[in-house]
Amino acid sequence: MSVRYEAAKHHPYRIFLSKLVGTVYVKIPYERKLYKSGELLLVIESLKIPNEVCMEEEGYLEDIMVNDGDFVMYDTPLLLIRPIEIKK
Repeated sequence: MSVRYEAAKHHPYRIFLSKLVGTVYVKIPYERKLYKSGELLLVIESLKIPNEVCMEEEGYLEDIMVNDGDFVMYDTPLLLIRPIEIKK
């Protein structure tokens, strides 16, 4: 297990970590709004194959931790999501 993964497990917010190596394309505007489960957030192009990164559960987007066109490795933090049950 990586240090980033261990830190992400104990954070009250959800941190999306990259499961692929490739180039990130951000598909949403930076807005603090509610995203529903299954909504497309990012695309990671790995070996010329686009892989969609979708919301796993409902929550509010707090931060996009990568820029469009960035190259990411395994366990790179991508997004910070505040679950609905956590009050601001």
